[in-house]
Amino acid sequence: MHFKHFILALFSIYVPCYVYAEEDISGNANAILALKSLYNSTNGPAWTDKDGWMDLSALATCAWVGLTCDFSDVIQFTLKNNGLSGSIPSEFGLLTYMNQIDLSTNQLTG
Repeated sequence: MHFKHFILALFSIYVPCYVYAEEDISGNANAILALKSLYNSTNGPAWTDKDGWMDLSALATCAWVGLTCDFSDVIQFTLKNNGLSGSIPSEFGLLTYMNQIDLSTNQLTG
């Protein structure tokens, strides 16, 4: 077997493991509670961009605007200048895998 064919065969064996990984947080009860609490306590219906929010079926693909997920965890959250107003709920602390957050230029307390 030529080296080029060996590499191609090796690549085709291992790549599908990474290509088909899904970002499904619909089974993460803590994440759902945290995100719903944030939406409700910061006047979610008045947000500038709220695409996907409160649509639980969209969580299967982490399709709520502002979220970045890694498998079943929210790891980044960005809703900068998005019209959030109110207090950040204590439940937001349930997002334990968060490594980046940007809620700047909103009217938030807490």
